[in-house]
Order: sequence, then C-alpha cells, then structure tokens
Amino acid sequence: MATISDAHSNTILAGHAYIATADYQNTTPAPSAMAADSRWPIFRGGSLGTARNGNGGTAATWLTDGVATTNNQWGSPLNEGGLMAMADGTVRLFSYSTPLTNFLTPDDGNPVTLPDT
Repeated sequence: MATISDAHSNTILAGHAYIATADYQNTTPAPSAMAADSRWPIFRGGSLGTARNGNGGTAATWLTDGVATTNNQWGSPLNEGGLMAMADGTVRLFSYSTPLTNFLTPDDGNPVTLPDT
C-alpha cells in the first residue's frame, strides 16, 4: 500500500475476473494442465488464481462473461460492467467502455477519471 503513488482512490486492488458462463456451475478447480481455464483456486495464486496478466485496456481483456473458453481477462457477469474494489476501500462499478489500465498501475502518474458511484 505504501508504494501506491497515484492515490488509493485511483487504484484497483481487486475486481471481477472473466469466467466462461459454462463454468458457472463448476465447483471444482480446473487442473493446472488446463491452461485455457480460469477456474484455479485462490490459494494457487498467480495469473489464473488471484491475478490477471491482461491490463483491461481493450475489449479482449475487459469483457462480460460469455461463451468463450478463454482466461486471464477481467470480466463480470453484469451487463453494465464489473465491480472493482479500490485501494481506499470503496467499491465502484466500471463500465466495459472504461479502460482499466491506468487504474491497475498504481504508480504510473497518469490522470484518471473515476466512474460515477
């Protein structure tokens, strides 16, 4: 938290990840050999467990949950966008038209426009 220089209210700490709608009913984690699956447990960590490599800056890396069996994207089951927990403790709804890139980089110095709450 001490290294966040862009302000805690401008930094995403946690948020929704894309999940294929066919995986909604699954209750077991995907085997690690299935690299195309995003159902890895939180305790595994890494880019398919608790993180994403994608920066949420394009429609391919920030999208509503759907039929694609893809992984490592930000997403949400909500049509309006995804809920993101900010480093200051607030939760905001980010629309899919709002790129997440600057909100995921806590020390880039780029200006941001927060979505309305």
